[in-house]
Amino acid sequence: MIKNFLIVVLATVSLHACAKVTPQAEKAVSQDAEIVASQESKVADITATTTESQQTAATYEIDCAVANDSAEISQWLKEAEGVPAEQLPDFFGKKFLGRPYVGKTLEHNKTEKLVINTRQLDCTTFTENVMALTITRKLGKSTFKDFCEVLMNLRYEKPFGGQDNEPRVAYSHRNHYFTGWAISNIAQSYFQEITEPKSAFTGVQHVKVDFMTKNPQYYVMLDETPTTRDSIAAMEKKLSDPKCNTYPFFPKDKLKTTNTKEFRDAIHEGDIVIILTNKAGLDTQHITLAHWENDGLHIRHASSIRKKVVNEPLTLYQYLQNQKSATGVRILRLK
Repeated sequence: MIKNFLIVVLATVSLHACAKVTPQAEKAVSQDAEIVASQESKVADITATTTESQQTAATYEIDCAVANDSAEISQWLKEAEGVPAEQLPDFFGKKFLGRPYVGKTLEHNKTEKLVINTRQLDCTTFTENVMALTITRKLGKSTFKDFCEVLMNLRYEKPFGGQDNEPRVAYSHRNHYFTGWAISNIAQSYFQEITEPKSAFTGVQHVKVDFMTKNPQYYVMLDETPTTRDSIAAMEKKLSDPKCNTYPFFPKDKLKTTNTKEFRDAIHEGDIVIILTNKAGLDTQHITLAHWENDGLHIRHASSIRKKVVNEPLTLYQYLQNQKSATGVRILRLK
């Protein structure tokens, strides 16, 4: 295993869809405009966390966005001590408000590394960071190493049809499709899927994913190892298996009347709201967190349109009416 702790300063990178496509493919899979945000990062004194980070890197290589990310994560975990478990997604989600949307932050290396970047976020990495922080704190842990272990478990599956001699942190093991992310993390008992009330979850999604293997030109690390493409193809085949590829979802038109006690009880602050798509070869369009306001259900998300992490001013119903390829939502909740 690689034992060197690698710290790099990320350059501003191009737009990133939830399915990890390049800007050329983004236009075909999302209504969001391409917006690139950047932010100057201050390099802080992280002497206290460097040793810990080096120890973490003993099992996989870490790519930290800026030098003080590890110190910030450790500080947030300590600040969250005593916060009730059900309030942790909201507590950590607020930490990211205002931080710039930047796509493809997982894609800039020639080989896969566990990328830690709390300062530049897309919809998936925002959600992963909030959930990794929340799970780490719920487990009673508070170190950067603990956070990295949880994030690795969330982001990577050991694999669908891949080679067992590959390292866990490998491109072929990453949960590129969010359906796979959900399956993997429900199986690890991190999450449960919400499908009540039945009167709301009336849609049925039939997952058929093959965008990556049909568009290899958009994925620079598909040739990371001789078996990477085969592993991705096996992942897509597994997720698309007709025996187990159907999921109930909440159609977007039914979201118009969710500002009721029934739905406030059913969908909690900080639940993962998975926005589905009817785009060929893809399963999801956007990954967000539930956020309730007086006028109803909203989302907290890394928005390419608004250039940053925001509490979306539109209700979820209003937001989805502007997303023509969106069909509805699935909901995941931390156990």
